[in-house]
Amino acid sequence: MRASAAVLLAVAACGRFGFDSVTGDGALPSGDGSGSGSASGVRWAVTIGNNAFFVPVGGENGTAIAAYPFRGTTTAVGQTLTGIATNLSSAVVRIDATGNLVAATVLDSATTCDIRGVGMQGDTVLLAGLAFGDGNMTVGPCNVAVGRQAPIILGVDSAGTITRPALGMPVGMNAQAWNVRVLPDSTFVISGIYSGGLQFGAVSLPPAGADPNGYVAHLSGSQADPLWTIALDSAASVTPGPIAIEGTDLCMLGGYVGSVSLYGSALPSFGSSDALIVRIDSSGNTKFVRGFGSTGMESDFNDGAVVAVNGGCVGAIKAPADVTIGSTTMLASDGPGIVVWFDSTGALLGGYRVPSLAGLAHIGTRVIAAYTVTTPITIGSMTFTPQGSDIVLVELDANGPVQLLDVIGGAGDQSLIRMAAIAPDAVALTLASSGDFQAGSIHFTSAPNDRVLAAVGF
Repeated sequence: MRASAAVLLAVAACGRFGFDSVTGDGALPSGDGSGSGSASGVRWAVTIGNNAFFVPVGGENGTAIAAYPFRGTTTAVGQTLTGIATNLSSAVVRIDATGNLVAATVLDSATTCDIRGVGMQGDTVLLAGLAFGDGNMTVGPCNVAVGRQAPIILGVDSAGTITRPALGMPVGMNAQAWNVRVLPDSTFVISGIYSGGLQFGAVSLPPAGADPNGYVAHLSGSQADPLWTIALDSAASVTPGPIAIEGTDLCMLGGYVGSVSLYGSALPSFGSSDALIVRIDSSGNTKFVRGFGSTGMESDFNDGAVVAVNGGCVGAIKAPADVTIGSTTMLASDGPGIVVWFDSTGALLGGYRVPSLAGLAHIGTRVIAAYTVTTPITIGSMTFTPQGSDIVLVELDANGPVQLLDVIGGAGDQSLIRMAAIAPDAVALTLASSGDFQAGSIHFTSAPNDRVLAAVGF
């Protein structure tokens, strides 16, 4: 079965399996298909959509939230959601810790309401995306009349009430918001792209030198002007990636082309598109930035994953050719994905290959990864053999995978899209699934292009 369908899954690791060799089907007990499991392991799973668009995920206190674009109609836990946008509407679906639907909200526009990222501000989910419309705000919160795509931040609380904390004004060409993360004081940091000019409140970013360039902005819902901005402007393409918060600092991935100067440092070119990882303090000052890559095309355009850990940053990207950082070489023959650990000074603590692009989450003192496997893998004394394409959850340290924690498998095919922490003992994943799906005690058959939101406890 190779038809691609998407599944959104919140997973928390339950410890080592009780055997040394497992498969993508036999390792997972079959449930009754009801979508409910035990308190430890898979807790619930619900179908929320049926399209192939990107699905960012987040949550807090065990509640999982998915936001995804759609055209015309989509579904959420058996309910039909309808949008009127000629291009894209978006749905925001919130499921509580017991698996019950709290709210399913449609974000609309006459033309486009495309949500790309989520972050939590208390029980309100902040949504980063792009908006384009004709100005009739009765149509929906994205129906802004700015003449082209505009970066927008929307808020949706647990009752489904919608607010608009921020709207950027593009100048000359399109601009978009891709990511949002909330700081302890409830202000928030966003990243995105722009291709001409871009203005937040009365503050204008320098004109972009290429299509596109990137930006980072620290914003507050209480004022139009940003607290600070960083323009990732260059004569060549520069794109931001995911953001992670630790205290009042943030780590961010990015992609760039050619030898560029970003965050106050000259970054080397290794060929094609390269990757960067940066740690920034609460005032917008760069603590460190590292550029790395291969002769191939590394993850860019918001691809990859990052967590902020112990004053440093851990990143995961795709790298199709050999990558060397200092004395550490990560051979392409060992897998298409890499994970790199940098300490608080930007020095490399470790780097290694994984079988595919990994999602990352920082849970307590642990770094959890999820990635897709299509051939047997061995971690410690445990070997896992997938059936087709499955997903493994693994604890990592700077030297590599520490232990295999859990598996999302079945006789169908599963592949990772995104992962985020939703509680001190749970993570959320978006993944694609086609056919037979098993995780813990939950067992069902997913149709092509389904999306499923589920929760699994430690």
